[in-house]
Amino acid sequence: MLKRSLLCFYCCIATFTFYGLQCCAQTDTITLKQGINLIGQIVSADNSNLQFKTDFSSEALNIKWSEITALKGKNSYRVLSIDGNIAVGWLLMDTLQKQKLKVIANDTVLMDKGAIIEIKAFDKRISNRLKLDIDLGVIRTKANNSDQVNFEFALKYPAKRWDFGLNYAAFVSSADTISNVRAGLNLSAKYNLPKRWFSLLQLSSFKSTEQQIDYRVNYLLGVGKYLYRKDKINISIYLGGTYNREKFTPSDVVFKTAEAFGGLHFELFPKEKLRIVSEFITYPSLSQSGRWRNYSKTDLLISLVKHFRFGMGYTLNTDSNPPVNSSRADYLFNVKLGWSL
Repeated sequence: MLKRSLLCFYCCIATFTFYGLQCCAQTDTITLKQGINLIGQIVSADNSNLQFKTDFSSEALNIKWSEITALKGKNSYRVLSIDGNIAVGWLLMDTLQKQKLKVIANDTVLMDKGAIIEIKAFDKRISNRLKLDIDLGVIRTKANNSDQVNFEFALKYPAKRWDFGLNYAAFVSSADTISNVRAGLNLSAKYNLPKRWFSLLQLSSFKSTEQQIDYRVNYLLGVGKYLYRKDKINISIYLGGTYNREKFTPSDVVFKTAEAFGGLHFELFPKEKLRIVSEFITYPSLSQSGRWRNYSKTDLLISLVKHFRFGMGYTLNTDSNPPVNSSRADYLFNVKLGWSL
């Protein structure tokens, strides 16, 4: 009975493995100036370079557009141009139109390679478009019986013009009988508009023992623009308004407040495996005079083998005039090991 069960199990694994390999078959082809044909899969691209994965290399090849004379991508991709145009389909570039890239689906769309901001795989199956990131950091100190655990979870799903995201981050520390908890949940939806603009809708919750926040539920609506989104730098700004419901530990009152907000998002890719992500948001209160909240976060991420990465991050929350007598600042520095799918 055991042997039969094991045989069935191995058969199932083999079947799913074969099916997965068939679904992820590498069918894209590019031709270089030297006449070399490469068969594999386009990982991503911008206006300067194309990342191409082949069977003979464990890492994706970084190839300049100027070195490519022909391209045929049979997989489905989402192509975003600098003027906000978005096209989804398979790709074609031939020797007669080297400066143009054809995106072919129901209609054929021509895009200038120099105006392309981003090319990403866009599988019709929803499950294959999901991107998952998990980060975990643990510190144990014997002297004070101190434990610290940091956990981050991010799920992203791109549609043609929509980008949806779910993020959860929690930090828990304890020393003897004293514990400190900091946790946040964020659900966001971004709609890409023409001319590099986008609209933003977000629902989030936050808790901090240090700032005596039992919960803060935040509803955010805004608009933003990509100031620079090509090569190795992405910069965007956004602004709008928020509505909050806040409960602090020293009080039984649920405070309802309105705020404006303005933010800056910055991404830098100085090296192939190095990524720096920084964000700053300020919230001037519209309903409480003299109150001004700020949020800033910076992460340094280094890609390791396969889907793993190493990271360091710093997060700071400040509140100039909280409704109750509580701490005005809460910061976190963490070291973490991450995994991406």
